[in-house]
This record gives sequence, structure tokens and C-alpha cells, in this order.
Amino acid sequence: MKKLIVDGNHLARRCRYTAMSQLATSDGRRTGIIHGVMKGIRYAMRTANVLDNNVLVVWDGGRAPMRVALYPEYKANRQQPQTDVDKVEETVFYEQIEQLQSILPAAGLKSVKYRYVEADDVISVASFMTQDQVVIFSGDKDFHQLASSRISFFDREKGLLSCDDILAFWEVPRVDMILQMRVMIGDSVDNIHGVPRIGVKTALKIVLEGAGKWESTLKEYAGVIARNTILMRLPRTIEDSMVPYEFRDKVMLDLNTPTVGDLRKFAKYCAEFELQEVLHVWG
Repeated sequence: MKKLIVDGNHLARRCRYTAMSQLATSDGRRTGIIHGVMKGIRYAMRTANVLDNNVLVVWDGGRAPMRVALYPEYKANRQQPQTDVDKVEETVFYEQIEQLQSILPAAGLKSVKYRYVEADDVISVASFMTQDQVVIFSGDKDFHQLASSRISFFDREKGLLSCDDILAFWEVPRVDMILQMRVMIGDSVDNIHGVPRIGVKTALKIVLEGAGKWESTLKEYAGVIARNTILMRLPRTIEDSMVPYEFRDKVMLDLNTPTVGDLRKFAKYCAEFELQEVLHVWG
């Protein structure tokens, strides 16, 4: 059996900057993100040969309090909408994500979101809860550290990516070296600063050949490396995760509970939001 785990926010953001994002109903309600996400998931399912009841879509619930407590600058670089137009677009974007969280279960797909819980943590825990083959649908390099003979990836532009493909991308022989490199490099997307003057090429040389002339620098910035390792390592179990304690039982219950679709309700949603093409693709 094979499972597809979808990084919902990543897919929705990709759809946001396409011509499709401007699609709307006859009375002016925007539906482009709904169209893009639903069609994108269906395309990934068919490419990876995954059945409806083996799909999990995970949405971001905000910055993990434990990461923010460790590093207040974590993801603090995310730009807020400045103009009235930007604010409207942001509202329209998140309204469609809310609508998707009702539409997806009706289509038979599990959809989860928890306040203050990052999608990355849920996706990682879910990937290790099963012994089935898992395909993670995301273009986020954070997930590359999870690559194995059991966990692969789907990227809309690159298609299916195996563990060997990920190792070739980073030019390393072992998956554990990916995180070793990334904690030195940092992550500008999440505003995580790395070791000064160490980029991808230098980090690769260090993990393959040893610290060499960078030994004193690595010792000087050992605290940064240790901090980044905590921030960037994805959990294998719920106990090892950044999921707040009060949410852990609910997360585990939700992930273990099968989703039963309701085709009549799904058809009703498709009619309400004029998603005839989505209904056709899903059929």
C-alpha cells in the first residue's frame, strides 16, 4: 500500500501565483486556489498510484511555540500584506484554504490542521507512523532529511523523486549528511541564520572531507549549529516532535482514524463553488 501526504500550504502557495488563482464563480467568489489544490492532489495521486483513502493533507497552524522560544527570529521574516489590495488577496487566499478543509474530507481525503502546530512536524510524524510506502507532495527541501527506501517525494515540476534522486541533488552518499549540511548553511526561508561564510559547496566539502580549515569556525559557532539542529530536525515520533503536549493525543487520534468520503456532499460543494472541472477530474 502507498500513502500520499500533502503539504497543503506549499501547494496552495504554488497555485496562488498562477493564472488559475483568478478563477471565480459567476457571482464573483474566487475559487482558483480550490481548483489548483484539488487538481494538483489528483494529479499526484494518479502519478504515484495512490487511492483516495490513503491521502493526508496537512495545513500549517502557525509557528511552533517551542521553536519560537528557542529562537524568536524564527520565521519572523514572513512579510505581512502592506496595501489594501494585498490584504484582500491574503483574505481571499485563506478563505479558500478554509473551504478546502471541508471539501477535501467530502472527497474522501483526510485534512488536518492544528493551532500552533507546523505542517512539517505532522507530515514527518505521519510518515514514520506507518510501514507503508509514503510519497510526500511538497517542494520544500526541509523534507529531504526524511528520504529513504520507504519515503519518496512528488514535485509538480520534477515528478516522483526517490531517495537516490535526493542524494544526487545534494551530492552526498547518506541522507543524514543533508541535515548536517543544512544546519551549517541555515535556511533563509525560515529566517534561520547559519554559520557565516559557509554555503552549500563548503558545507558539502566539510561533511565529505572533514572540518579542515573550518574547524575553528565550527567550534566558534557550535551553539548556532546546535540550535539549528533542534530547529531544523524533523521528528520521527510524536514524543520527539514540536507538537504541544495538549495536542498530541488529538493528532494521533486524527491520524489513525480513517476518513470516509461523502460523494453527495462533495458534489454539492462542487456545485456551490462551480467546480465542474474538479468534479470531472475527480471522477
